[in-house]
Amino acid sequence: MKYLIKVEHVMNKKKLSVIYSCFAVIALALSFHSCDLDEGGPSAQMFGFGTLREIDKSQELYYVILDYEDKSLHLNQCPIPVNARNSGQRVAVTFEPLEDKVDGFDYNGNILQMDTVMTKPFMVIDEAASDTIGSDGVNMINYYIYKNYLHFFFQILNSDFYNRHDYNLVQVAGADGTVAEPVNEDGYVVLELRHRNYQKNGNTPVNGYVSFDISEIQAKYADRKGVLVKTRTTAGELVEYKYDFNTGKEV
Repeated sequence: MKYLIKVEHVMNKKKLSVIYSCFAVIALALSFHSCDLDEGGPSAQMFGFGTLREIDKSQELYYVILDYEDKSLHLNQCPIPVNARNSGQRVAVTFEPLEDKVDGFDYNGNILQMDTVMTKPFMVIDEAASDTIGSDGVNMINYYIYKNYLHFFFQILNSDFYNRHDYNLVQVAGADGTVAEPVNEDGYVVLELRHRNYQKNGNTPVNGYVSFDISEIQAKYADRKGVLVKTRTTAGELVEYKYDFNTGKEV
C-alpha cells in the first residue's frame, strides 16, 4: 500500500533512526537532514516516500512527487541535502502541511526531515555469490510497487548505530546459468530479498528502507500476475509477500 502517514511531531529529531542505502552498503542515518521550524512544542506532520524533481536547479528549487497517488509536494523553507540534489532521486520526507497553497501543487509543506533512498538494481546471481550476500532477517513494515520501483520499508535488529548492512533483491541461477523457478505455478515472479548484517545481530530495533529498480522484470514478465518476494524475519521465519501487477495491490 502506497501511503502517507500522519504522525505526532516530536521536535527532538535526533531520536529518529533511519537507514540510508549507499549502493552496496546501507549505513545508518548518514543522510539525516532536518529543519527545526518551531521549538514551541509538538505539531502535526506527514511522512512518505517520493521522487525529487527540479523546478530550477540553479536556484535550488525542487519539489517531490509522492508515491501516494502521485501527489505533488512543494518544498518550503528548507534547503535540499547536497546528496539529494538530482532530479529522479528517491527520498523519504517528513513535512508539516501548510494552509497556504501553491499553484500547480497538491501540497505545500515545511520540510522537517529529508533523507535520500538509494535505488538498487535487481540482480540474477550464481550460487557462489548467494553464499556471500547474507540471509539475516528483516521485519516488513510496508512494501509496494511504484512505477518501476519495488519499495520496502522494514525493521531490523541492530547491535551498533553505525553497523554496516547490505540489501539485495535477487534470483539465484544454477551452474548452467538458469534460474530454477523464475515464475511459480500461480504466475508470480519469484524473488528473494537478502539482508547481510556485517556485525552480529543485536536487539535494538531500527527502521530502514530501500527501493529496487524492477523495470527489467516488468518488461520481461509483463504477462505475469506480479511478484512474490521471499525473505526471513529477525526470528528466522521464512515469509513471502505478493504484489499484483494488474490491481496494484498486495495479495
